[in-house]
Formats: sequence, C-alpha cells, structure tokens
Amino acid sequence: MPKPPLKLAEKRRWNDELDILKRYVQDYLNDNNEPLRIIGLEDLISEEWYSKNNKTAPIDLINGFKHEIEEDTERTKQNQPIDLEKKNALFKCIKETLLNAYDETSAFLRRGKSSAKMKLRFIGKHGILDKAAFAADSEVSYINEDTIIPDTLAQEFKVNMMNIFLLMDRTQYSIKEIKLFEAVKHLSLTEGEFVILNIGLNLEYYRDYIKVDGLHQDAEKWYYNKIEIIEAPFNPNLSHSIIIIRKEDLPFITYQELDKTIIEKYSLEELDNDKKIYASIIDLNTSSLAEEIQKETNIDEVKEKVLVCVDINVGIGCNETARCLHLKVFSQFDDKGTPNTIDQIKKLWDTSSNK
Repeated sequence: MPKPPLKLAEKRRWNDELDILKRYVQDYLNDNNEPLRIIGLEDLISEEWYSKNNKTAPIDLINGFKHEIEEDTERTKQNQPIDLEKKNALFKCIKETLLNAYDETSAFLRRGKSSAKMKLRFIGKHGILDKAAFAADSEVSYINEDTIIPDTLAQEFKVNMMNIFLLMDRTQYSIKEIKLFEAVKHLSLTEGEFVILNIGLNLEYYRDYIKVDGLHQDAEKWYYNKIEIIEAPFNPNLSHSIIIIRKEDLPFITYQELDKTIIEKYSLEELDNDKKIYASIIDLNTSSLAEEIQKETNIDEVKEKVLVCVDINVGIGCNETARCLHLKVFSQFDDKGTPNTIDQIKKLWDTSSNK
C-alpha cells in the first residue's frame, strides 16, 4: 500500500475515498463478480484462496490501511505544535475585543482607585477548543475560533456590569412611553450635573414620531434639554429604560493585577499593562494541566485540545451614597398594574438652588 499523505486534510480525503473503494471491492467480490470470472480471476472471489496462499484479503487490506491512516491522523493531531502566527492572531483578538468593551462603557464608568471597595468583579474566562484550529495543519476550516472566548467574556462584562445600578440606592418608576421625557423634564435637572443612560430605547423614534421637544442629536451624541444621553449596554433587568444619575455618582472601574499563582499556573502573558489583560493558549498534549482538566470536564481526546485562557481582574464599584432614578417604559403586555403618573415621581435631588 502507498505511504499515507502528510497533510491532515489529505489524510481525511484518503480515508473517505477508501470507504468508497471498499464498497466497490465488496460489490465485485459478492454480487457483481462476473467481471472477475471473465478475466480469469474467479479464485479471488473465495476467502479460502487468500488463506491458502498466505495473502491478505482485499477488504482486510483496505481496513488495515484505513486504520493506519486513522492512527497517523490522531498522532498528528496530538503532536503538532501551536502555530505562532495563529497564537499571535488570537492574542491580538483578545486584546482588541476587551479594550473595545471597556471603551464602550468608558463614557459612564470612571477610573477608580485599586483600593476602592468593589461591588462587582470580573475575573476572565477559560475555554477548551480544538488544537487543530490553532495549528498550521488542520483537516477542516475553523471560522472565528479565535473570537469565541474573548467575545463571550466581553459580552458578559458589558451586560453584567450594568447590574451596578441595581446595587445602588435606586428608585424605579414605570412610565408610559409618550410620557417618558415629560417625566425627565419634571425633575428639573441641571445641565452639566446629570447624565441620562439610555438602555435599549430607540431615541430616533422618540424624536421623529413622538416629537419630544428638546431631544436632539449633535454629531454622535444625544441630548435632552442640554442633558447628555449616553448609550449603555443591554441588560435584561434594566431594558427599555433610562437611568438618571449625577455625574459624581457614576460608578467606577478598576483594573487590578492578577494573583501571581494564577499567572504561573496558566503560563499567562500580559497583553495590556494598563488594563491588566492576560492570556495564554496551552497545549494539553504536553501540559501537566491535562489530567486535571480531564477529571473536571470528562472531555474525550483531551490531548487534541488546547486551553485558551483570558484572565482579567476588573472591579466595578460606586460611592456608598450614590443614587439613581430608574424610569422604565411601561408595557401593557409585560408589566402588571398601572404606570406611574408624572406627579408620583419624586425628585431625588434638590435642584431648587440651581434654578
């Protein structure tokens, strides 16, 4: 038999085509054996001929070759190293994805001191992926494999960091859609002192169809009566809402150093010093972590996998005296009871001196 090909994709193609060859051979040896008789090879139809002449039967020969290719494929999958170019692409993706997530929330997350008390913490994400996606040779094409872990972590961060507003001294009202900005006007907010966070509302709809006076867009920023409106990430607990808060009460974020034992255990490399972003990609065929991961996950063929680690140590906190007003658009389908009226909305802040 010929020598198996070197590339995994070729090995896979050969294996598939050997299955087709096997069906043809079986057909000639069993149901369609007349061609063999015509050319004088009818002896090959009998299994006894192969044993008497110390020859390997065609089907056994094909099965043996298939087995050889499969074993060689498994060895290649396990032993091939992580490709440096793909590793660098992964690390670049991790850094850019997390920095973009931090940038999207920077308009309302102040930079805090590392000594500040945190109410929420984010510590990163680890995932087990096929090593072939990060090796120079793979039998199939892997699309966006390098984005799975960082995208998931970034999305979880953006959604869950909004829970900081649930942990504040928060007062909530349900308001009819058409009355939402009338309720904001009722509060007599001071320009430059307050901001409005928009969570899932289409401001163009309020401007163009509800015709809210004082709601406008200047370049990429929105304002209502000169109070800046900041787009905030979606959160299921705060959806279709606006949050009104003093600028000085906005939550803060800290980027803290990782524990050295974590860095050493997972061979983490620093990707960004300012935001303390770390990452690694670990070949589980050669790592001492393989046994631990096998016990924890029961994943088959763990030696053909890599462990992708994205580690951060991000804290979200707020002042103990921070307060916010949460105005949620009332839904007759999802909400019980009746919406609040404008007169029921209490002013949390005394702005009379600023009038």
